Amino acid sequence: MPLLPWSPLRNILKILKSSLSPGQIALGFALGMFAGLPPPGLHLLLPLTAALLLRVSFKAFLLSWGLFELLSFPLAPASYAVGRALLENETLYPFWRFVTHLPVLAPMGYSRYLLGSYVLALGLAVPLFLLVRYLVFKYRHSFSAWLASRGGLRRLRGKPLVRFLNWLFLGGEAKYETARPPWGPSATFAKKP
Repeated sequence: MPLLPWSPLRNILKILKSSLSPGQIALGFALGMFAGLPPPGLHLLLPLTAALLLRVSFKAFLLSWGLFELLSFPLAPASYAVGRALLENETLYPFWRFVTHLPVLAPMGYSRYLLGSYVLALGLAVPLFLLVRYLVFKYRHSFSAWLASRGGLRRLRGKPLVRFLNWLFLGGEAKYETARPPWGPSATFAKKP
């Protein structure tokens, strides 16, 4: 499909309407930051592997990767300063010597810029995770519920033109359930409506 002006918004809404939990979407977004802030290199295998092995939103991972790749340029001086301060600290020299000579990490070439980028990503990961999880939760439980409760929208929902426009601009219908699924041993015996 060609890149249309509303394509990024459509992708974001498809992520929000997916069947994944807000935590899975937020973790994918946070892992994408670890791939986007540092410069390209072999070290990108670490967040990419984590995103593939954990059950996270891969679309959110890719979206975040691209977003933080753009933000990495303005943050480059700060990343370099943080990495330089850590690598040139005399008390941490034995630690850095050990880390840079590990068989797995040695080919990744930890430089001042790369180390500073990872430190910034670590500092931003938890607040970003909590913020994205909160925003996805609020979207699903307030805004989308408010839209669904509108009487006029419910009457238009089944019309073919409205379904096509919903697919074109918003990525289709929501795939998540608003009710909390049953949990625990009684969940296997729960009656289905």
